[in-house]
Amino acid sequence: MSSTLAKSRYREARQVWTMAQAVAAWQAHFPAIRQRAAVMGQISRNIDQSLGSQWREVDVEAFLAEFDPSRSYSRKWWEQKLGSAGFAREIEIDHYMIVREAFAHTFSFTIPSTEALNAIRSFIGDAPVIEYFAGRGYWAYLLNREFGVQITATDRNQVQGEHSFDCSGGGSFMPVDPLDIGGARLPNGFVAMIAWIPYLSTAADRFLKRMQPGEKLILIGEWGGCCAADSTFDILEKHFEQVSEFAVPQFYGLHDRGCFLERR
Repeated sequence: MSSTLAKSRYREARQVWTMAQAVAAWQAHFPAIRQRAAVMGQISRNIDQSLGSQWREVDVEAFLAEFDPSRSYSRKWWEQKLGSAGFAREIEIDHYMIVREAFAHTFSFTIPSTEALNAIRSFIGDAPVIEYFAGRGYWAYLLNREFGVQITATDRNQVQGEHSFDCSGGGSFMPVDPLDIGGARLPNGFVAMIAWIPYLSTAADRFLKRMQPGEKLILIGEWGGCCAADSTFDILEKHFEQVSEFAVPQFYGLHDRGCFLERR
């Protein structure tokens, strides 16, 4: 698969964001998500606690002002920012989930840290990568921009539901090929990268079965949690050897991580 093909298909659907457009999209999610959460009663708790809603709103704005999507940040930076903004404490879970949902809509389900990106670069060497379920291509964008990884982002956006956000509109961080992973085969010499298979989805099962011995896989998300289906993890445990894993910054209540695997 060539990057030219990916770009030509992609341009039929949407254009690549500038960083200013990405930040605007990120900030634009907050009012709608906050309103929906209020209707559901998710932010009614603790609204009159000592921290207060005004303090939290100001802190969110400060966080948004410091976050530059065009670069990666260390895991420590993310943990400090999420903690200081009140997003890491259970008492702030209602407000915190608004931030997490906006991040997932705009960037990715899992937070990309500099350490995680560097670990991926070390694992793949000079091999090119194809990312499946890439969403808006944020991980691929950072890998290419900061580490020079030759990567093609793909996502047909074929799975929608409570745990899957629609990334088909608006824009993305790099060209995204609308490829159906169910019918895909990993090209020779490429490394596969799959980030956060939608919950209960079996879309990746056939692809994983078709991978050949020795081929490498980068898997990001919750292992057996809110990712994929039981059948997917059965395939991974039966046909893949875990080489190592890497930590990622985590939103409260999530247990996502990265794993490096090799097909047996």
